[in-house]
Amino acid sequence: MRSIIPIFVLAIYSIAIHGQNVSTSDSTTLKEVVVSAKHHVRQDISGDIYTPSMRIKENASDGLQLLSMLNYPGLGVDLVQKSISYTSSGDVQIRINHVVSSVEDLLSQQPSNIKNVRFVTMPGQKYGKDISLVIDVATKRADRGYEAGLSTMDAVNANYHDESLWAHKTNKNSELGVRYNFKANSNSKVYTDTRHRYTGSVTNTLDISRNGKYSNSEFTSHDVELGYNYAPESENLVFDVKAGMNFSGFPQRRLTENIFYDNTHTISETYNKSRSLTPFIKIYLNRSLDSLSTISAYLTGAYLRNRYTRGYTVESLDNVYRVRGAKYSMHGEIAYGRDLARNSNLTAGFQYDASSTKNEYQRTNAMDYTMHEDQQLWFVEYALRLSQFQFQASAGLSRSHNSMSQSSYTYVTFKPELSLLYKFTDWLSASYKFERSPELPSLADMTDFKRQDDLWETTAGNPLLKPYGLNSNEMKISADLGDTYLSLRGNFDITNNSIFLLPPTWDAASQYYLITKENGGRYRHLQVSLYGEQYLFSRKLFIYAMPYMIHDISKTDVYSLSNTMFSVKAGLSVYLKRLTFDFDYDSPSETLTGETVFRNLGTTNLCATYRMKSLSLKLGIRNAFNHKGSGNVEERLSANAYKRTEIRNHAFGNMVYFSLTWNFLRSSKKRNTQKNVITSDPSLDDGIVK
Repeated sequence: MRSIIPIFVLAIYSIAIHGQNVSTSDSTTLKEVVVSAKHHVRQDISGDIYTPSMRIKENASDGLQLLSMLNYPGLGVDLVQKSISYTSSGDVQIRINHVVSSVEDLLSQQPSNIKNVRFVTMPGQKYGKDISLVIDVATKRADRGYEAGLSTMDAVNANYHDESLWAHKTNKNSELGVRYNFKANSNSKVYTDTRHRYTGSVTNTLDISRNGKYSNSEFTSHDVELGYNYAPESENLVFDVKAGMNFSGFPQRRLTENIFYDNTHTISETYNKSRSLTPFIKIYLNRSLDSLSTISAYLTGAYLRNRYTRGYTVESLDNVYRVRGAKYSMHGEIAYGRDLARNSNLTAGFQYDASSTKNEYQRTNAMDYTMHEDQQLWFVEYALRLSQFQFQASAGLSRSHNSMSQSSYTYVTFKPELSLLYKFTDWLSASYKFERSPELPSLADMTDFKRQDDLWETTAGNPLLKPYGLNSNEMKISADLGDTYLSLRGNFDITNNSIFLLPPTWDAASQYYLITKENGGRYRHLQVSLYGEQYLFSRKLFIYAMPYMIHDISKTDVYSLSNTMFSVKAGLSVYLKRLTFDFDYDSPSETLTGETVFRNLGTTNLCATYRMKSLSLKLGIRNAFNHKGSGNVEERLSANAYKRTEIRNHAFGNMVYFSLTWNFLRSSKKRNTQKNVITSDPSLDDGIVK
């Protein structure tokens, strides 16, 4: 538990100030809107719809920065690492005009073209598995012309680079686009610190300390995508195809550690190298059958090839293995939607996933692991929208089949979802959402190949792992008072028979602790957050704060643990015509899973942005006055094999960075491009034990 009194005072202050003008008359309509405040929030059963103000559009350099300036409660947008996170467990999915996209695609969106942003907090069946939040950005595009731009992010005092280049050619009915992204960063300033305490098996008590440093090894990534979209306004038709390839990896990464135990000092070296190639293609078709009904179809496929080597060496041990992995995967779906009345609609759909994975582990004896898996989902969804009350319910039947040489399973589960929204007034509303979804084991967790982590521990998967169900509940009360926005949200997740990490067991014959997983865990996750934001001084100063509490309970037949954490996100922005100052603070946060506590050590970011008509320049500093930079801690609370590992990237301490965004070609005429799209990506979990 940490002291957050100064930040909490800021939160109370921002919530307490309501100002004199609480009117919501922001000159808004449901289509092209002119918003004088930060944004106009329109609540819908499928999520909150934010319409950004002209001031945000004028100050944001690209779609990603615009998203960060909206400050959606619980959303974290890292403009340096170009990543998006959410306080609820699961992935964040980005969509542009309903089509699954990426952070790099957001960088190619000009803020002036963005109409609104929909935040779907309970995605349900339509959006795929393991998704906690969907961000759907609605844009306009040119009738004719060319658009092109570039975006760079480079550290001045560290080896960190992230560059993007994009171009679009449009005519009245179609758009052709190409995008290239390059990333490079070094781990030469990454340090580790580990503490062990073993009791009962090695000796009565054995205390071990390890501290290490990575040698210079640069990770690089090349990502290229070519896309074509055909959507004539004269026809209710959308055809979209995207093809691309990603190549990433690092040549060789070495971690050298000093190990101290029983008055003994030794040196270990862990090294690995990786090369990964992933080509993909996505094809989408949407067609209106008549004025009331629409049908859509989507098919995507990908191939992943990975070449991975890992070695662990000390004076008494030399353990090396290589992996040649390959995976073919595809995802297909079809959906039918029909408006039953002016305020209700029905959607039914089918989704199918299939993949084949082969990993060859090469050591003294080669070991092959082959997995075939397929999943099917049938669902139907009904939505009703009245003036004050909105209701959405869906039912799905999910079937998952998995077969390996060691085992196989078939898991069928019922997937209900319920969403309720009630508007007490134009500015005050309450909502409740429930969802049940299956959680599937990964291939790596099911592969019983043994990887020696160090002198004392070896990790192995468990082929007998089975899926389990996750029940999610969310309750939210929100108030939009013009210059002030408030929300109180509670999330409660419950699982039974979940996969958990077993307490390490001592293998006397091999003289190490064996780490593995099994089913049978019972997990409870409670999160309560309070969010407040306030505009001051004619909207030149914006302040926000979100204190939140997380309480986790993990129970098995072997142990029972709980953990409570208080944290806060806070920041402010100052708008001075073309110049913008931003400060964001994210305090340390943690979650408990099984016996392990995962802790992020928090970050601060201060930057200044100067925006011209087509050029945006940004200068910032990451983790000022913190030479250790960002990092994380993984603490295993085992009674017989306690372990705490801290990893710090010193390159992100006092890191000065420079960013440039330049839209050097811009079309003037715009038209809407919104169509109903439901898409998802194929599974690319290669399952390689790393």
